[in-house]
Amino acid sequence: MRPSLSSTILDFFFPPFCAGCKKIGSFLCQRCYDQLQFYTLPIRLSLPSQHFDHLIAAVEYTFPMRELLQQLKYDCVRNIADFLGEFLYNTTYFPLTDLIIPVPLHIQRLHQRGFNQAAEIAKALSRQTNISYLPILQKTLPSMPQAQKNNRLDRLQNLENHFALIPETQQFVRQKSILLIDDVSTTGTTLNECAKVLKAAGSREITCLVVAHGR
Repeated sequence: MRPSLSSTILDFFFPPFCAGCKKIGSFLCQRCYDQLQFYTLPIRLSLPSQHFDHLIAAVEYTFPMRELLQQLKYDCVRNIADFLGEFLYNTTYFPLTDLIIPVPLHIQRLHQRGFNQAAEIAKALSRQTNISYLPILQKTLPSMPQAQKNNRLDRLQNLENHFALIPETQQFVRQKSILLIDDVSTTGTTLNECAKVLKAAGSREITCLVVAHGR
């Protein structure tokens, strides 16, 4: 992927550094990249009612991908999303679909962070695959971050009925196969709640694709 002029200028003045060892030059140096633990099979989860068809993760949510994703989300290094979109395309087997849809952030969280990391990764992957990007899910209620929930039942209940389609967009997903994108999955609750909305709208098949999965 050819870098844009703006990203080239940013890299000149603010060069990327490895999230693992802080070496200048790339978001993951070769030595840290070699420590990634890749998944070779779809993830199986224990959900009371699973609404998506498959969950595919590129790597385990451990060093150094954990540090890279935290840098994206909490240090707001937005260019990492482009790297991760290309990373998913080059390293992960996933089916071709009709649409790429990101997991949404609530508007309050979006204003705090300035961008939705899942949406940025999804847009980058859309550019790589030429699959249409369609951000039509919305998070209608705020919730406590899943990582702050102490047990599995709390996580399952934390996001129930918190997602919806943007009004008058149901026709865009009816009978479509969808690639639902997020940065990290744990229990799969967020993805499952989003998938429930899409399946209710008539989506044919939903594959969830995340950069990392951890328990």
